[in-house]
Amino acid sequence: MLEYLGDHWVEAVNAIGAWLAGVAHIYAAVHVSNHLRRLFLSIAALAWLYSFAYWVLFFQLVSVQEWSDFLRPLGIITWGIAWAIEPLLFVRYMKQRGEGLVDQAGELAGELRDVIDNG
Repeated sequence: MLEYLGDHWVEAVNAIGAWLAGVAHIYAAVHVSNHLRRLFLSIAALAWLYSFAYWVLFFQLVSVQEWSDFLRPLGIITWGIAWAIEPLLFVRYMKQRGEGLVDQAGELAGELRDVIDNG
């Protein structure tokens, strides 16, 4: 077993890493809303698909060529969703949240000013 693991440790590490990335995105999805939640759930699903795929490769259930032929087109989607769209939507989400907090702070400051001025 250790000899086999020695030859295939990269697949195992990738499978575990992809699974953990899925868990991290599920955790993040619970704490956000709207488009960002759907995006995080999509990325978690992709991560778990990759985890499964790496376990398939680890246990040699298909040839490396078959595995690669299946995942290469999926990689195009993954690049777009996980590496390009995620940061853009995250920055947009944080900007909207920040603007909302500034608006709330302004309203509260105005109310406090009224209390102070009117005693």
